[in-house]
Amino acid sequence: MSPRAALLDGMRSVVPLLVGVVPFGLIFGVTAAGSAVGGGLGYASSVIIFAGAAQLATVQLTTAGSAAAVVIATALVINARHLMYSAALAPHFRDFPARWRLMLPYILTDQAFAVSIIRYENEFDPDYKRWFFFGGAISMWITWQVTSAVGVVLGAS
Repeated sequence: MSPRAALLDGMRSVVPLLVGVVPFGLIFGVTAAGSAVGGGLGYASSVIIFAGAAQLATVQLTTAGSAAAVVIATALVINARHLMYSAALAPHFRDFPARWRLMLPYILTDQAFAVSIIRYENEFDPDYKRWFFFGGAISMWITWQVTSAVGVVLGAS
């Protein structure tokens, strides 16, 4: 299968899961815009952190006046599941070029992990795996960025 076909296959695989991401991104953006964090910094966290649950928790904790150590510790605990996801994906990513192994963790989400790990049970071509994961994960990333931005605009209105 060509890289393009694998990419599109990965993108299609997450479409049903976007139903939950769209309202969550909107809610995050609205919440950030109406918080002490503000829409600009809130949206920047979507680009920099890209971890919805941790982003929402950090906005809420910061607005409540929590200590920075508490905010950081909370985000780390919430995102600790990514260590398990990474360990499960590592054997499948082992043969990827270094630039891919450095980039893919940034776009790792619960949804991209779920669709990929299931597909990898029956797929052995490393190129397919790489492009399939990227297709699903980048679809999640784009959806999150767009819905967070729309939420910030709505929250600022």
